Amino acid sequence: MGPDWAIERAEHYSDDELTDGATMLTITKDHGGSCSGPRLLSFAADVGTEIGREDPLISHDLEHVLALQSACPPDDAAEADLTGKRNWFTLVDDAGTPLSSSGYAEWQGILAQMGALTSPDHRRRGHGAVVSRLTTNDAIDAGLIPQWRSHPGNTASRRLAASLGYEELGVHTSATLPRSTV
Repeated sequence: MGPDWAIERAEHYSDDELTDGATMLTITKDHGGSCSGPRLLSFAADVGTEIGREDPLISHDLEHVLALQSACPPDDAAEADLTGKRNWFTLVDDAGTPLSSSGYAEWQGILAQMGALTSPDHRRRGHGAVVSRLTTNDAIDAGLIPQWRSHPGNTASRRLAASLGYEELGVHTSATLPRSTV
């Protein structure tokens, strides 16, 4: 989907080549294109019964999401995009400090685009798995298909998704054009 000129140029590339961000930039560069991706797409189909923690202290408040994002590197917060999501599950400690959060945004009435973020000081302790399991289950209970998007180099994200039963099934790459060229 896109302008006729872009579709015509894309016809000369294989599907594999079109998943490469450099190819998308080559196709659109003279029209001011920018590229996001590639992102690996993973999907989950089953509710998990084990969350790995007994009686976690969970918040559903945006304030905790914002506090967590401010404690994380900007690139990590941007990739998780938790403020662009809803239905947050944020693990907080006894003092109310957010440790990890996950949320999803409903897309096209069928997908739940997932995101997860853990404070750098609290990583590798299973906190992300707890909130992501709760969020995944909530999305499935809402009749949605959970979709996990990972940068190919983000092995932590990919491992977390795999541990929750997500299966990598596709790749998404897109080019964004200024309005004047669309």
